[in-house]
Amino acid sequence: MDIAEKLGKRIKKIRKSRKITQQKLAEKVGLSDKYIGAIERGERSPSVKTLDKIANALGIGLSELFYFEEDYATSKETILQSLMDRLKKRDRDEIMVVSDVIKTILEKMK
Repeated sequence: MDIAEKLGKRIKKIRKSRKITQQKLAEKVGLSDKYIGAIERGERSPSVKTLDKIANALGIGLSELFYFEEDYATSKETILQSLMDRLKKRDRDEIMVVSDVIKTILEKMK
């Protein structure tokens, strides 16, 4: 699988996890749904500017689009970086909720 296919698969996975249609993502980014479909199939290689718009529309950092699970070991640093990437686009209140949940879980694990 080449990089365009991996990227497209990753975008599709994130989009579906957020229950966003190709049409809705296309509207948010200012592209056609056919172009989004071509990106997701690995047929098109979008510019960095377009990828940034897609990441913003999905509520993630640009780097998270390139987190291909099969390419990375699940080291402690990788897991923490992924968590940080996911939290970067969230507001302070959402981050505090996540922090409280993590604290509660860790306290119960003692």
